[in-house]
Amino acid sequence: MDGCPKLAHANHKCVAHGGGRYCKSPGCTLHARFMGLCLTCNADLAPIDIHPSPTNDSTTLCSSLRLMDAMDWSILQLLVKEDDGSEKYRWRGKVEASSESGILGN
Repeated sequence: MDGCPKLAHANHKCVAHGGGRYCKSPGCTLHARFMGLCLTCNADLAPIDIHPSPTNDSTTLCSSLRLMDAMDWSILQLLVKEDDGSEKYRWRGKVEASSESGILGN
């Protein structure tokens, strides 16, 4: 839209002037936020069951997780992956800037 200072998205229009994506749920007129659905329709999705692998000794935090939690659970499983069966990767302290290489280290 000419003269609009907002960032243009779809069809070279801002969300306020019709450039946003709409919810894919039938009959819904709200803007899409996650996976093509609005926040209201996304909250209506049924929870899915996530079970950790049998080799993982971590406790299950919740027997059923929402869709976004499934991705978080997968990332968490990678972070606590066992290293040759003897030790788990763990956070070992604060992150500080390395003086030699200029990169972050701990």
